[in-house]
Amino acid sequence: MNDSYNSNLFNRLRIGFTLVELLVVIAIIGVLIGIALPAVQAMRELARRSNCQQNMIQIGFGLAAYHGRQLHYPIGTLNPTGPIKSEPQGYHHNWIAGLLPHIDAQIIANNIDTQKSVYATENDTVRFLTLPPMRCPSAVNVESYSTSYAGIHHSSESPIDEGNDGVFVLNRPTSNDDVTDGLSYTMFVAEKISSPKFELGWISGTRSSLRNAGHAINSLTGNLPLRERPTLVAEDDWGMMMGEEDEFREIDEATGEPEAVAKVDPPKPPTADASGDPNFPLFVGGIQSNHPGGAYTLTGGGEVVFRSDSTDLVVLKQMANKADGELPDELRGIPTPTRSEPAPSVEESQADATPQS
Repeated sequence: MNDSYNSNLFNRLRIGFTLVELLVVIAIIGVLIGIALPAVQAMRELARRSNCQQNMIQIGFGLAAYHGRQLHYPIGTLNPTGPIKSEPQGYHHNWIAGLLPHIDAQIIANNIDTQKSVYATENDTVRFLTLPPMRCPSAVNVESYSTSYAGIHHSSESPIDEGNDGVFVLNRPTSNDDVTDGLSYTMFVAEKISSPKFELGWISGTRSSLRNAGHAINSLTGNLPLRERPTLVAEDDWGMMMGEEDEFREIDEATGEPEAVAKVDPPKPPTADASGDPNFPLFVGGIQSNHPGGAYTLTGGGEVVFRSDSTDLVVLKQMANKADGELPDELRGIPTPTRSEPAPSVEESQADATPQS
């Protein structure tokens, strides 16, 4: 009697998972994670986009405050001569440096030696600082001292110079009176991406802080020219930056494989390509971001708009040009009404109604 009772009790206590049940539970958990993970990632990107938008709003307030005090916007870049080459040579103090006191960064502005080039040793401490208001939270694989936001200097791909038609140009301030197309229809700032190899820092008035509307948003050709794909591959990019002798492996164009290692002369700084093409440092580039599907832009009126990759290039060019006088294409969504014929007069109506004999 007792043995039977103990056996039944023991069987009841052995209740648990079988191997099959355990595998099913694991599979269900995996499916749930697979469903939830994209949603979590989407929420994180949404939060990053919101922070990015707030950064650009702050920049907009800063620009308005600067104009209110100086009666013009900060100059895009300063240099004795133009056009500007994206090389660590020159004066190159830029619009961001002038904006610092108006984005709660007065302490950084106080430590900039404006008597020296931005690349001078005296400015290294500031130049390599991380500037949070100028950093998009989605920016990855970029130098910490870079800016994610660039002033618009021209409506097409062109070197940075005094004759550019954007707001932030070389040696010439822009005021509200110069923006004849209207502040709300003129693009002042947009997102940008820079290759770490060619980044000169947020304080550099080169392509590191200026861009144009010469390329579609997030275009593959909008960041770096095709000539960036060098025919020589450096084994140590730091050697290039320091101007040291380095080893390069020439690429066989037929196979795409590196050939035998050969010694070459010390290369130029990383802002010039391996072929020494003098036009390469004049390339500026367009609007780009790490947000999927588009990039944020800021108008002079303070509107921050997320523009998709499919935004018409004509629209971008019109918005980058501060005084082209053209009706923005983005406002032409409603078809222009056709001209109607005038209504016939009473006499004409009576004449038409009179029967012919």
